[in-house]
Amino acid sequence: MGTLKINTKIWTRNFSLLFVSHMLSSAGVYMVNTLLPLYSRSLGATDTLIGIVSSTFYMVALASRPLSGPAIDAFNKKVLFLILTFGNALCMFGYSTAASIGWVIFFRMLHGITYGSQAALCLAMASGSIPKESLSSGVATYTLSNVLPQALAPGIGLSLSEKYGFRFVYLVSAVLIAAAACMGFLMDYSDHTRKPFHINLRSIFAVEAVVPVLILFLVTFASSANSSFLVLHINDRGVEGLNYYYTISAICLVMFRPLTGALSDKYGTQKILLPCLLIFIAFFLVLSSVNSRWELWLCAVLSAAGFSSAHTLLQSIIMRMTPPERRGAASSSSYIGYDGGTFIGGIINGKIAEKIGYANLFRISAIPVLLAIVILLLWTSAEKQKNK
Repeated sequence: MGTLKINTKIWTRNFSLLFVSHMLSSAGVYMVNTLLPLYSRSLGATDTLIGIVSSTFYMVALASRPLSGPAIDAFNKKVLFLILTFGNALCMFGYSTAASIGWVIFFRMLHGITYGSQAALCLAMASGSIPKESLSSGVATYTLSNVLPQALAPGIGLSLSEKYGFRFVYLVSAVLIAAAACMGFLMDYSDHTRKPFHINLRSIFAVEAVVPVLILFLVTFASSANSSFLVLHINDRGVEGLNYYYTISAICLVMFRPLTGALSDKYGTQKILLPCLLIFIAFFLVLSSVNSRWELWLCAVLSAAGFSSAHTLLQSIIMRMTPPERRGAASSSSYIGYDGGTFIGGIINGKIAEKIGYANLFRISAIPVLLAIVILLLWTSAEKQKNK
């Protein structure tokens, strides 16, 4: 058995600029992500409406895929980056001026177009800068750009909201994302091959990667319960230590993402994906009955090792299974799975939470992950038979 090596030959000029930009943009996003349910509740939203507020973003992002995927492969990536990232900053400013939950939903829809398209664009741009043999570890390295923001930004956002209010935090977020957009002026994608702009199934969706997209859909469907209701669940149960939850999660991401990426490059992504999904099930079981800060912090570890690692691995599988000239379609497919799972999950989970409560919601959220494991095992078995 050879030694495990982590490839470091990925730090090109464009990759480095994308990394820094993503870090600034993530800081702006994480500052306000945990505030959205609280902000919505302060404007009079019910649990079902909170779920709709969350899922509206992903509904619009999903609806924009027929345009964003072909556009990424056809148009100047630098120009698209500038338009979409400055658009994200504008949306954050819009949140800060919202006078009602209706206006929050409006800017949430607009944000779904800009942020959803920009996320797919950046994944395609980063993947194009990574050697194919190091794609898993390269994608894992790129996603580390949100680790420091994930560790610090939620706590900063919560503290600032307590002192200055929700609207001020959204303004700070707008400034950070505008700074991230400015990094685009230094990027150079003039030598990248472009394809004619055509809207068809092949330009929108990587059919060859349909199985990992389906698995990502199921895993994200389950995760939408966590993203929409974790803060409310913890607050209702009176458990302290939520700020440290994000710090612990980020520290674990620093350890797990490069490790899982390097292991998958060496041993195969499917083999590493299975234990990540099993850990994600354990996360839901612990979270459903959390009663202490120690159990909450254990959830942070399980979330990082489970969902976050599985998400990154699935993205790398989808990118690897698609030809380089169709990076836009591959990236779009990845986010179709993610957006679709979060959109549908957000609506359904909101209704479930109102009927049976947060604890039971988290327990049954393990079911989609179990189904994803079954599909993974069947797919892996079929691949082995095909390669015999």
